Amino acid sequence: MRTARAARSLMTLRRQLSTAYNRSASASVPVYDTWWSDVCAPYEHLRLQSSEDGCTVTRSHPLTPAAALAGPALLSEGAHEITYSIRGCSAIIGVAEAEEMPSEWPWKRKAWGLAMWNRQLVSCPTMLETPVQSPSLEPATGAEVTPVTVRMRIDTIRRRVNFIHSGKQLGALPCAGAAFRPWVLFAPREGDERDGAIPIDSVRLVSHKYRLVPTWNVEGLTEAVNELPPPKQSLALAWCEARGVGHVGQLGRDSARLVSALKLPHDDARALSRRLEQDAPRR
Repeated sequence: MRTARAARSLMTLRRQLSTAYNRSASASVPVYDTWWSDVCAPYEHLRLQSSEDGCTVTRSHPLTPAAALAGPALLSEGAHEITYSIRGCSAIIGVAEAEEMPSEWPWKRKAWGLAMWNRQLVSCPTMLETPVQSPSLEPATGAEVTPVTVRMRIDTIRRRVNFIHSGKQLGALPCAGAAFRPWVLFAPREGDERDGAIPIDSVRLVSHKYRLVPTWNVEGLTEAVNELPPPKQSLALAWCEARGVGHVGQLGRDSARLVSALKLPHDDARALSRRLEQDAPRR
């Protein structure tokens, strides 16, 4: 059993590495096909409704919890950026602990995410439980009807997930586990069900991007070092983070020190210097 599991994990890693290296230089971040592959609700007739392409799930009843997990690939290597489009305010979007061959009911595992009704980061004891008060059942407002786009980034090496909305960091959460899956929980709304007052809540998976090295932790670094080998990308990221650099535009004269620290061949060093100069602030 262990041998078979190890072989499958190695095959998954090789497939991810192959995807990362076989892309052209213009395709800086490989994009994976991901869809909502598993759903769960207290009763069969209350399961989430799925769109034809499997990328959107919509809750069928506001007073009961319902959850979904995305696949088919597990998030077990490198860094992933998943973009969600959320309609309504009862969802918690994030990731859940996972394993390639579940040995128990998977919905009992822990999950970490962002509660859309109060923008609070939460650690959930199971995929069907929320530790914060659920939203109230009220008539849908314009703000709920308009979709909200949130980017989620998970670093599987550092075991950390963070969320970005409108270019603003909403915070980061530590998460535990060897692998993860994108997850959504529609929390039960509190209140009395009324005709015409039931909000329509849905979550759509817009995109799934993957990198061996989470260079997007420093704004602009992905574009600058994308053509370098992963070990050099890791060194550039560590160099910037050790100095508190959040954007390559902050480097200024330190860009020369970064290039020197990477010990690149002459042509690669010159090319990187030019890319960093393009992001330097103009006086």
